[in-house]
Amino acid sequence: MDFTKYIALTCITIITSLSLNAQLSGTYTIGTGGDFPTISKAVDSLNLKGITSPVKFNIKDGVYSERFSINNFPGESTLDTVLFTSSSSDADKVKIEISATSLSDNYIVQMKGCKRVTFEKVSFITNSSDYMVLAEMTNGASYNRFNGCLFSSPQTNDGGDSLTLILDQHSGEKENYNQYLNNKIDGGWVGLAINGDNGKNQVGTIIQGNSFVNQENASIAMTNHNYGIIGNNNITGSDGTAIVMQADSIFIFENNTINSLNGAGVVIQNHDVSVTKGDIIIRNNIVNTPNGPCFQMSNINGFKFIHNTVFSALSTNYIFNIFNFENGIIQNNILVNNDNFAIVSISNEGPNVQYDFNSYFSKSGDLINYEGTLKTSLAAWQGIASTPDANSSFGIAPFRDMSNDLRLDCGGLTDFKVNNYINEATIDIDGNIRQASGVWKGATEFRLKDDHVVSLQGYVTDGGLDTIKHVMLELYADTSSNVQLDYLAGISAGSHDGSYDFQNVPYSEKYWIKIIPNSSLEPSYVVGYHNGSLRWDDGIAIVMTDSCSTHTQNIFSRKYGTITPGSGSIKGRITDDGGTNKTLNTDPIAGLDVILDRIPPSKNTIATTVTDSNGEYEFMYLSNGTYVITIEIEGLPADTIYEVNITSENSVVDIDYCVDSTEAIHGCAPIATGNSEFAFNFGEVYPNPVDDQLIFNPSSNESYDVKITSINGKLIHQKDNVQEVYKLNTSNFVSGIYFIQIKSGKESIVYKVVKK
Repeated sequence: MDFTKYIALTCITIITSLSLNAQLSGTYTIGTGGDFPTISKAVDSLNLKGITSPVKFNIKDGVYSERFSINNFPGESTLDTVLFTSSSSDADKVKIEISATSLSDNYIVQMKGCKRVTFEKVSFITNSSDYMVLAEMTNGASYNRFNGCLFSSPQTNDGGDSLTLILDQHSGEKENYNQYLNNKIDGGWVGLAINGDNGKNQVGTIIQGNSFVNQENASIAMTNHNYGIIGNNNITGSDGTAIVMQADSIFIFENNTINSLNGAGVVIQNHDVSVTKGDIIIRNNIVNTPNGPCFQMSNINGFKFIHNTVFSALSTNYIFNIFNFENGIIQNNILVNNDNFAIVSISNEGPNVQYDFNSYFSKSGDLINYEGTLKTSLAAWQGIASTPDANSSFGIAPFRDMSNDLRLDCGGLTDFKVNNYINEATIDIDGNIRQASGVWKGATEFRLKDDHVVSLQGYVTDGGLDTIKHVMLELYADTSSNVQLDYLAGISAGSHDGSYDFQNVPYSEKYWIKIIPNSSLEPSYVVGYHNGSLRWDDGIAIVMTDSCSTHTQNIFSRKYGTITPGSGSIKGRITDDGGTNKTLNTDPIAGLDVILDRIPPSKNTIATTVTDSNGEYEFMYLSNGTYVITIEIEGLPADTIYEVNITSENSVVDIDYCVDSTEAIHGCAPIATGNSEFAFNFGEVYPNPVDDQLIFNPSSNESYDVKITSINGKLIHQKDNVQEVYKLNTSNFVSGIYFIQIKSGKESIVYKVVKK
């Protein structure tokens, strides 16, 4: 025997064996031509080999007709995790779709004791009407996540675990700290069921940011659980109860929106009322069940029911039932029964329960059935021995839309505002910080009506502590569909302290304040906007909060920079080609601000001027370098900005602008140095505004390049050497303004297009 060959062959065999059985590490691709042809093959390798570091499986777009079970593989840790994700980051493009035929195969993914596995942006789909489990958690599967996924099955009138889309099975081992985040869960008897064992409560489940639709029995069913969160979910149920929850120990139920046409809202129960193990916090929820009870709570020891908006219209039932409870508060809620029946039923009340600052309404005027006695008015309720709800009110809430949106509007009852701050509900359902000076009842701050007026106030500063006292201020808002600003009001800032105060102006979500310093009294400051920008679209607007109060915000102006003088100059003429009978270069715009920046650095404004009666402007005594010219017209987008280079002494650069000042969305004609570039006539780019398709129709047979950038300069699309008509799909473009640069040979032209 040739021992040299034998040893070499043995080494190769060992190396090959080690390679085939090496633990997984790093990034792999699943799909045709990838590291694994199917998800099942990847899972088989994971179960067999385990991991030595974080592992990511990128799943190619496609339909995968398969099911798989992920076991308790070796190597996982808090740092070493596994991620299965769509390579295109689009759940609709990775579909794991298969229908079960029996209870034994009633799942698509089975998390069988695995830990720290995440599925992200993939779809799990079944068309079976008998077996609907899409994801099954069992055998102690813990610390796993489903994030941004779709779970879809038919809706069903039948019942049972076999028709639950995400099912946590009773397994004898606890499935703890699993998370269900930002998923859409559509169909089934139950959307998500977390079933702990009696005496072996599960811990730490987080159900947050999900959309539940078309469940027949319950969207979420949770039993025997401790220390979890159900938050920020949007639930549209059918005929059943949206949420059924049995929680022992502290639990947070917050910021959920429930709209159930025919079903009930929320049932909350606590297994052990003998010992308080921490409060159940129920806050900032909107529950709208016009044909069913909203909340039922029983066997609760330690709870806070605060800042909830609850609405129904029941003629034979209470919208809020609470039984066998103690050690809690019911405070700052809006409870409305929009029919002729009482609102609340309270029975078997224990010690240490506080009611206050709630708002009630029923058409009959009946309020609360308290321990079997009907209280037919707020005064009767407040007159019982414990004096509940001393600061509460009775009256219909000013909802924005009773059928769809129970957020509040300004202009409602003034006594809805209270001076009682609850530390556990400092943020409302919309994520806004509640006003410290007074908290509104219900789940939201007051929304502003379309015809509401507001006030803005603050100080004009230099960006620091010093105020600017001699300025004019103009207030603008984008209230049109033309992506342009509308003038609302003008004031002179108080010369004594630099303060400003716009009173009773029309409400808008966003405002811009233009600062015009007095050139003789404030010579150091540049004409610009509230955030130190020269243009309205070059910064952040003043965004109104969802409140009825005055908005306070300090604003600041930019200072002039310095420059070494030279002998160059930049001049030009600005004319108006917008509107009736306007012709390029014949209709000058006088009194227009023209601003000169030197770059680098950025935001280095060195001079400003105003166009004369002929629409002409000029900057003189400029040294060699790069400059930016900005034409400032409120609402006109950034195609009035032009970059200029001065390369030699005594050079003169002519820049003529045309401005469409009446239709800002159509913008300017081509901007050019001199008139030579105006001769470039590409053809047509249409439609403008554009919806789903932009068409480039050239007037010649020469090839051309297309480059599209956002208003912020980000490259959106580029295609070179186009020979003929080019049709571009713009359905995925975000609404806004885009710049289309077309080049052919040495010539180029820029169009501005608005995406609807």
